[in-house]
Amino acid sequence: MGSGSCQIIALINGVNYVMNVTSEYAPVAAIEIYAESTEISGIGNTLALTVLNTDETPEWISTDINVATVDENGVVTAMGEGTVLIIAKINNVPYTITITVKSDVLYGDANLSGDVNISDAVAILSYVSNSDKYALSEQQIDAADVYMRGDGLNNMDALSVQKFISNNLSVLPESYT
Repeated sequence: MGSGSCQIIALINGVNYVMNVTSEYAPVAAIEIYAESTEISGIGNTLALTVLNTDETPEWISTDINVATVDENGVVTAMGEGTVLIIAKINNVPYTITITVKSDVLYGDANLSGDVNISDAVAILSYVSNSDKYALSEQQIDAADVYMRGDGLNNMDALSVQKFISNNLSVLPESYT
């Protein structure tokens, strides 16, 4: 298809009917979802999505709200590690973008020093013995919860850190609830 002119002739009952047709073709740009990145680093962090080449307001949908949610403005919020499809539904047509969520937590690093060492195990044990005196922030507790992740801090988290630093455990967290 393209721009141009043509003549359409119809013969009806011996009479020619002539119609001149002029067409100007302007291709429409494809609708797409734009994001500065397709990765979110850190649970709770956000990424704004934009729909290009349309004035229509999309309906936003996340295929896995445990990985990321998306609000009516296209703002994606990281909820957990993994990969999720975010859909912008426009006139019942889905347009998708894949977002990967990675945790920025260094598991086992209870004191948030940037590495995992024996002082992290001590910080966990101190907190477990007297959380009022040896308080940890929410971020520290999240990093320290490495044994049966999600069940809260206890002495087994400190043991997992010790096993990790002595190379008896290759990765933290050790387990999930």
